[in-house]
Amino acid sequence: MRITPIIRKEVADHLSSRRFPLLIALVLLSGLATSYLGVQSIVKGPIKETEQTIAFLRLLTGSEETQIPSYVYFIGLFGPIVGIALSFDSVNREVSSGSMLKLLSNPIYRDSIILGKIIAGILIILLIVFSSTGIVTGFNILLAGFGPTIEGTFRIIYFAIASFLYIALWFSIGLLFSIVFRRTTTSALASLAVWVFFSIFIYLVADIIATEVAGLRYYFPEPPTSAKWLYYVTYDAVIRFSPQTLYSEVAGYILSPEILVIYFNPYGGFYLPSLKLRPLSLDESLSLVWPSFSTLIASFVIILTLSILIFLKMEVRPSWA
Repeated sequence: MRITPIIRKEVADHLSSRRFPLLIALVLLSGLATSYLGVQSIVKGPIKETEQTIAFLRLLTGSEETQIPSYVYFIGLFGPIVGIALSFDSVNREVSSGSMLKLLSNPIYRDSIILGKIIAGILIILLIVFSSTGIVTGFNILLAGFGPTIEGTFRIIYFAIASFLYIALWFSIGLLFSIVFRRTTTSALASLAVWVFFSIFIYLVADIIATEVAGLRYYFPEPPTSAKWLYYVTYDAVIRFSPQTLYSEVAGYILSPEILVIYFNPYGGFYLPSLKLRPLSLDESLSLVWPSFSTLIASFVIILTLSILIFLKMEVRPSWA
């Protein structure tokens, strides 16, 4: 059996579900609200003399001076919720209801089923990300009275691709737990627990590990420069296990061509100006973000591959068994 009917069925289920309008409204309304506040900061704030490209991109990233939560910040915050909500019950719900057993009793390959669910979820994420980013960008043009340059347009497109990979990574995590756990509540709680850990607690864990590795508590009153350097290197290495850190770094470099270094604050987005030189070209920005970008891609592929392998070997029994 071809995979196309399964993709159509899964896409139709997503579009007709009650959670889909809530998810797209969550992303879209937060983007429109931050766009309105961002335009006010450009008109009244200290960045009104900034170049057109940088000023328009600031509507998506926010600025340190205004402290307004940005569209990038809300994608980093709500993106995992969107990805998890689309996949945490995609397999175990059908297994518990018995529909998966009926489906497998037909001449359908298991890989067609799981690939159909994956492709349908990816299509829905593409729809949410690119439609929301397009609407927010158009709203920014309407309010600001000017639009991005050609290079700025490509930067927004690359940002949308990074946002898609970030949400798709959390979609794959929810799908993995949906296959591993038989109950939807368990898979949802496990997915949310992973999200909370990698969004909040990993920074606390990184601080503890870096402090012990650098031995900062053994120096009094002031640790040497070598110990501080070892602390920051260790801390940076640990927090890179967090998808939110990787995504914020990618989005910051792509949408902020005027900076070379990004200081990431897990509780309030990232703050930009640290070393101001000439604005970076698009190629230079992409070369800086490629390590983090490739890590998001590799993590997404690895988790999806693991999900497919587990599903192919999973025992599907009737609900009364």
